[in-house]
Amino acid sequence: IAWRIISITTDYVIGKDFNITSPFKPLDGFIKEFWNHPKNRMDLRLTGMCDELSRSGDLFVLLWRTPIDGMSYIRFVTKDQVQGIQSAPMDWETEISYQVSVPEQTDPMRYLAPDAEDAMDSQVVCLHYAVNRPLGALMGESDLTTMIPWLLRYSRMLEDRVRLHWAARAFLYLVTVPPNKIESKSSQYQAPPESGSIIIKDEAEKWETLTPSLRGADASHDMKSVRNMIDAGSGYPPHWRGEGGDVNVATAEAMQGPPEKHLARRQQYFTYILEDVLYHAYQRAAGVRGLPALPSADYGRLFKATVPDVSTRDNNLLAEAAGKMAGAMETL
Repeated sequence: IAWRIISITTDYVIGKDFNITSPFKPLDGFIKEFWNHPKNRMDLRLTGMCDELSRSGDLFVLLWRTPIDGMSYIRFVTKDQVQGIQSAPMDWETEISYQVSVPEQTDPMRYLAPDAEDAMDSQVVCLHYAVNRPLGALMGESDLTTMIPWLLRYSRMLEDRVRLHWAARAFLYLVTVPPNKIESKSSQYQAPPESGSIIIKDEAEKWETLTPSLRGADASHDMKSVRNMIDAGSGYPPHWRGEGGDVNVATAEAMQGPPEKHLARRQQYFTYILEDVLYHAYQRAAGVRGLPALPSADYGRLFKATVPDVSTRDNNLLAEAAGKMAGAMETL
């Protein structure tokens, strides 16, 4: 369930066609080179980047600049490797450096942020992006934060039900006989009869089986309540992950609104992440390659993002409106 929730977010945010260009020709040429570079291959990295951002709440991006042509190679640091974040003395939102643990090394690495004083001369810089970050916090939170306790409870409940159903296959024979035959029948039935065997008995001997009562109907209500808590934490309708139930077309359309707004905001922020990475990669290459300075620092003017529609309802409404306008003009 957790994997599917993260996958749904990525499917909507990335979609089939996610592309960024620029009206500024030097920047547009650099974007194409950076995007398709064999060491970057950004089309193949977008899914993993969006997954990590949603799963951990933070995305740490490293830009390694080559001294020969100034091209930056994009790499990543996982959240558990980051031991500390140093921010500006009077501005916690301006991050200066990151302490990152390295396998088989005692001392952590120190990566500078782009806002650091000597960042432009450094071979590598670290960019940090976060979602679900409370005000005043340096780290973000996972989309799964509120669901993890309920996911663990649901997993344990399922395991218990599996064990109980295994126990349900066990049963006991209850053989009722007259008091004077108890001893003889106990000796006769010391071993239970094999499947398919034939037993001849009179009317005084009765056979019954005793199996445990699982009360599956009672458990179903409890497990559904736990799933409701998981769905409430994700914000996604149950039928998005294949959950059945009393869901019709009208109910499904009513459920679309809140998650689509959330996904649109996440797509907007993910677009900003890519634009920010491209901006800093260009700035770091400009000095080595002699590229012209960017005409503006406004990403809205520098970049043009082509992103998939989170919802197609707007397109349908526009198409219906256009059809009504055409009909009105024909009538006129």
